[in-house]
Amino acid sequence: MITDPARAQGWIFLAILLSAFVSAYILGKYLTDKWQWGALLGFLYTFSPQYFTYIYGGHEGKMMVFGIAPFAMYSLIRLLREGSLKHAVFLSLSIVWMVLSSHIQLTYFFLWGAGLYTLFELFVNKYTKSLSAKIRIGRLGLAAFALGIALMISAFQILPPYLYTTTDSVRGSSEKTTIEHSASWSLHSEELAAIILPGFLGVDVHKGQSSQEDNSYWGQNPFKLNADACGALLTFLALCGCLLPSNRRSALFWFWGCVIALSYSVGLHSVLFNVWFNIIPGVKNFRAPSMAVFWLPLAFVFLSAPVLKNLSVPSLKELNKYVLTKGALLFGILLLAILISRYSWENFSGAGAAVLILCFGVLFIITQNKIAEIHKTHLTKTAKILWALPFLLLASFFINPVEGDYFKAVNFATAQNLFSYSITSFVITVAVFGVSYFILLNDNFGIGKKAVILLAVAAVDLAVIDLPFVQNVAAIQYYNPKHPVITAIEKDSPNEKERPRVFSLSRNPSVSGNIFSAYDMRNALGFHDNEIATYRIFKEQLQNSAMLDLMNVGYIIFDGANGASAQKNPTDLGRAKLYYKWENVSDDATIIEKLKGEYDYRNTLIIDSIPKILNATQNSGDLTGQVKIINSRPDHLIIEVESSAEGMLFVSENFHKYWNASVNGEPAQIQKAFSTFMAVPVPKDKSIVELRYISKSVRLSLWIGLGGLVLLSILVIASLHKVAESCRGEH
Repeated sequence: MITDPARAQGWIFLAILLSAFVSAYILGKYLTDKWQWGALLGFLYTFSPQYFTYIYGGHEGKMMVFGIAPFAMYSLIRLLREGSLKHAVFLSLSIVWMVLSSHIQLTYFFLWGAGLYTLFELFVNKYTKSLSAKIRIGRLGLAAFALGIALMISAFQILPPYLYTTTDSVRGSSEKTTIEHSASWSLHSEELAAIILPGFLGVDVHKGQSSQEDNSYWGQNPFKLNADACGALLTFLALCGCLLPSNRRSALFWFWGCVIALSYSVGLHSVLFNVWFNIIPGVKNFRAPSMAVFWLPLAFVFLSAPVLKNLSVPSLKELNKYVLTKGALLFGILLLAILISRYSWENFSGAGAAVLILCFGVLFIITQNKIAEIHKTHLTKTAKILWALPFLLLASFFINPVEGDYFKAVNFATAQNLFSYSITSFVITVAVFGVSYFILLNDNFGIGKKAVILLAVAAVDLAVIDLPFVQNVAAIQYYNPKHPVITAIEKDSPNEKERPRVFSLSRNPSVSGNIFSAYDMRNALGFHDNEIATYRIFKEQLQNSAMLDLMNVGYIIFDGANGASAQKNPTDLGRAKLYYKWENVSDDATIIEKLKGEYDYRNTLIIDSIPKILNATQNSGDLTGQVKIINSRPDHLIIEVESSAEGMLFVSENFHKYWNASVNGEPAQIQKAFSTFMAVPVPKDKSIVELRYISKSVRLSLWIGLGGLVLLSILVIASLHKVAESCRGEH
């Protein structure tokens, strides 16, 4: 609302990053009892490559969800441990923020993880051990109540999109709900190695530009616009957190959580993916399972916090030193093993990598057992099994290769040529966690100085990974209302109400994709599989003049030697057209076949049923009519019609059950025309046809949202009343 869309995008990302830092800072401060450690964890989370490198147009929804996730977890913890109504309100508002980001998939992933954590916190974790069963069940109910309020308030962003994607859009078709489609954009073995050694896989952010030598990505995804690492320092601290005897239950939960998230993220590489695909509701409508690893940086914050907190306890000095030393040794061994495997990945990426994981798992459990003995405890057989099983699962990801249309073959030649990337990354990673190890154990530094130095050291590592993904581009490259193509179309068609659609085949982002709405124009191409399924079939199976004319395509934009230009389509039928002849055909395939041939679509309308109000015999002879667009909003069309006989008004908008029509104020029946468009019967002489898109699901959702706001208000009042009572008691 303040700046043009392209420039606003940058400010939006800056605001999201700031919210992520504040969110992670609040959680980190609570978990460590020190604001300095909270600030460090906030920084490490915000600039974690796994989170930060999603800075890319269209990805702000993802970043909003996991930017607020630490604060949502903080609110959940306070609710569960203290029964805090205030934090129940915060939890509700956090989830509303997530849903309103419009990235339902990541919100869904978060809620699954948060739900499992709720059960762990109430029934396993030491912090709630003293609570009675009645109190635990009550707090579980309070958390569910807070969730319910959030889902009610944001129902308008859940119910209508769910109904649309599962029943009307391309995403609900059998083509887009297969397990192969759901597994597309998954992680592969190379990506898993790059989580530990960031330079393992290279980057693909310069794809399509002149600097081809920067295209160092050699993995199986068609392109790679993000990094999967969490940063050397955060990963090192998380590994040490798994070794702390006092943190064993929590560490085991988060370690299992990371592996379960990975078991979904790796798609068909995991034997569990088929299970998740078939038993978790809604998963069939998702793709890009790799996004589930957004849980890793958050889990690593939880694992790192006890390590930092223990540094402030003098009596734990020897234990801290031992844990950090063993953690550094394990991390170094893992890095070295991955670097060696990188040199011959073609031979090592299968069973060899699985053996590496298993050997590391054995070494990890042995190390943990020794630390437990020093702490005068022991690792039970059950605990050893619980730690061993995730390593077995991790190993299995490497021995189940996948092939298919959604994946490309590993480019081993490029991998071999770019081995130096891995060496550089190895040196930087070792230097960062090595320096961090000595800083953490240095008694001459206070907490504040340690946090500042660690932040500076980590910044070097994070900058090397993150900065290639930050590219300043001219706003005009993405939003250019003065582009010759745009100005030419506006000059040729100054009436916005009757301006035809454009059909852009250009690769120039300022005149392609979904930018045309910013110019008050309509593009005939869909975007990200969001088209109505019948329209996709019509558009893809018909590649002829009938397709362009019926779709109201007035201009075709294409790239030439001198850049993008527009070619006018002189046979466009217009946004609305009167027909006096029609044919009743309801089978979509038959309609497509007719339009592929010599069918006279300019004079004979194809409709799925003939309205009773029309005469049985069709009109013949010279009949004339005029059509004028009076109002042209996306959800409201008013068309003035003057016809010399009864006819059918064809409207080149997609048929949908939520469209309602009236003719001269009286309800009229809408017919599906040419398999995907609309037609309305009109009488002789002058008439006004009004089309309104009225979504029943949106209206129902808004009423549900109103109920949610009422319940939230009650919760806020109850929270304020409880605070007031507490203050009176203290007084």
